[in-house]
Amino acid sequence: MTDLSKPPKLLPCPFCEGKAHIHREPCVEGMGYYCAVKCSKCGGKSPEKYYSNGNDCPLFYEDLRNLWNTRSVAEVRKAAFEEAATMCFGGKSVADAIDQRRKETS
Repeated sequence: MTDLSKPPKLLPCPFCEGKAHIHREPCVEGMGYYCAVKCSKCGGKSPEKYYSNGNDCPLFYEDLRNLWNTRSVAEVRKAAFEEAATMCFGGKSVADAIDQRRKETS
């Protein structure tokens, strides 16, 4: 039988085996938060989930843990690549950056 009083543990990071934790950042509009599971060592993280103020129930955090604990390495690598590419391209998606580059070189 599952003990619901104890939340399931987060698995180690698939990249570096570092310790994972739940990380949250306020939404720029100030109406809620974006949460993800993030590695304390290398910064790898799961896809973000949004919750509005006051709606961060235990099921929300259970979903975050399940997203991290059941991820495939390919999904985590894709999310990390997209995040890194977005930072490198000034907030643009990879597809937008490629389109812009094609237009510049045409």
